[in-house]
Order: sequence, then structure tokens, then C-alpha cells
Amino acid sequence: MNKFERVFGSLTRYGDHLACLGMVALLVLVVANVFLRYVWQSIQGTYDYVGLITAIAVSLAVAFTAYERGHIEIEILMEHFPKRVQSIVGTVMFLICTVFFCIASWQAVMVGRSMKEGNETTMAVFVPLHPFLYIMAIGLGLTALAFLIHTVKYGVRAVKP
Repeated sequence: MNKFERVFGSLTRYGDHLACLGMVALLVLVVANVFLRYVWQSIQGTYDYVGLITAIAVSLAVAFTAYERGHIEIEILMEHFPKRVQSIVGTVMFLICTVFFCIASWQAVMVGRSMKEGNETTMAVFVPLHPFLYIMAIGLGLTALAFLIHTVKYGVRAVKP
């Protein structure tokens, strides 16, 4: 499991770096658009590009956050329970998160397939939407896998005294 975790951690870290590059591109695009609006004319389709880049960046960054357990946890009540109860509750919670993100990833694929069949594009610059849904599905799937890793870890701790 350790080798798989290291490889998976590297994969999510790579996705996080892509998300960071997306945010930098977003920053450059928005600043250039504001500047060019006053100097000459604004960049056509900025709103579309911002939405697409944000969707990809967030879905890839969430996977790394889930792997690193960077999400918010409220432990005020849980720290008073025995370690075994904490492990059982953690297993259940991470299992719920795993199922949720599996369903979200599956639905992103289904919506992407529907958009591909309908030839749906963005409103201003007519960029096809389905590739972005597929990338989102990958990010959501990686998030589900990260939660599954934590589910197994907590499950092992719950079973072993």
C-alpha cells in the first residue's frame, strides 16, 4: 500500500501543480482583460475561459487536498472518544465521502457524454464543453480514490486493537 500511496500522492501533487498553473493563467487572463479593456478592447470570451479554467483547477486541487487531508475536520467531540470509536467513525465518514465522489465522477462522465452528443459549446467562443467535464471526472475520481485510501487506513485501525 505504501508504494501505491506514494505514486498516488505524486499523481495528485502533479494535478495540484496543474491547478496552480491554471490559477496563474486565470490571473494573467483577467488582468490582461481589464488592462486591454481600457487601452483597446477586451479579450473575447474571457468569461467562458475563466469558467473552464476554474472548473479544471478546482477539481484537480480537491484531489490533492483530500489526499493530504487538508480539508476541515471538527475534532472537538471526537477527541474525547476512544481511539477505536474514532477509527470507526472515521471509516464511516471517509466511506461516505468516497461514495459521494464516485457518484460525482460518474455523473460528470455522463454529462460530458451528453454534451458531446449534443455538440454543446461555450456561449461566446464556442469551445466544446465535454473535454472539460471529462477532466473534472478525472479530478473527482482521484478525490474518491484519496478518500478510499483514508477509508482503508481507518478501517484497519478500527479492526486492529
